[in-house]
Amino acid sequence: MNRPTLNLGAARNRVAVVAFGAIAVLGTVGAIVVVTGDDAVTSDEPAETPEVAIVTEPPPTAPTMTPEPPPRPQPSPTPSDTRLLPNLASQPPTEVIIEVAGNGTRRLRFTSTIGNTGIGPVETRPNDAVGCPEGERHASQIIYHDVDGDGRFDRQVDDERTSRPAGCMLDHPDHDHWHFDAAARYVLTEPGSDRPIVSADKVSFCWRDNVEVESAAEQTYAQWYPEEDECGHGDVQGITPGWADVYGNDLSDQHLNLPDDLADGVYCLWNSADPYNLLVESDDTDNTAVTAVEITGPAVETVPADDCDGPPGIPSPPPSE
Repeated sequence: MNRPTLNLGAARNRVAVVAFGAIAVLGTVGAIVVVTGDDAVTSDEPAETPEVAIVTEPPPTAPTMTPEPPPRPQPSPTPSDTRLLPNLASQPPTEVIIEVAGNGTRRLRFTSTIGNTGIGPVETRPNDAVGCPEGERHASQIIYHDVDGDGRFDRQVDDERTSRPAGCMLDHPDHDHWHFDAAARYVLTEPGSDRPIVSADKVSFCWRDNVEVESAAEQTYAQWYPEEDECGHGDVQGITPGWADVYGNDLSDQHLNLPDDLADGVYCLWNSADPYNLLVESDDTDNTAVTAVEITGPAVETVPADDCDGPPGIPSPPPSE
């Protein structure tokens, strides 16, 4: 059987024909030729020119380029805090008694304990970096850094340290050695009030390790600042992590003079460490502790402190600062 063919007759352009009258492409003009009609067959009759539709393709266009936004600046990495900070934590006053002086003044005596529950030592060093009142010396707080990154203080390894101003030190006339000034503050208030009835706003301490306390250090340390040290004119003072400095009720300055007209009743006795925030530490919220006392004439006893709400306000900074 002869296969049917398509004869375009008078058409001069070469045509590639798709079988059975569909679509042809004109090779020399680059157009699409659509052939309509029935199946093409051979005939002796002159071939009729088929109807041709020519569709011209649009010229190619360059793709639209969307500009990329500039890169966002990346924040600088925050340097890690390598400081091994102390944490001064006051204990409620203990061993509360009333002593009647020769002039009849009642002295409310008590033992004060300030512990270091942080991971680094409390350390102050006397120097002459900044001027202090006559007879006093400037004090710098020494902050150690975690050189090996283990989160614990090791005096043999963590030897990198920085210093910062921390007030003054003075030669205590009664204790016969040098103290860090403004180490503590003692206040007596009525329950529910922050107004001081009587206060000792600037109590000085010779920082020393006296008794062990719990701390965040998660280990036991030897006494780096032993209590038998003299706290001399140029001596380093401090409290080791996990230790506390204790001032007994028989020492000078460990009392508050009660007003002559103070009525019998329940009062709140506050002990605050670092009351002027001279030292950098990891937590300032536990610097104050309270004991409730019931005073009856020359007698006193401790009672539950349920009604002692909120520590008294911090007074103005001492003039020497």
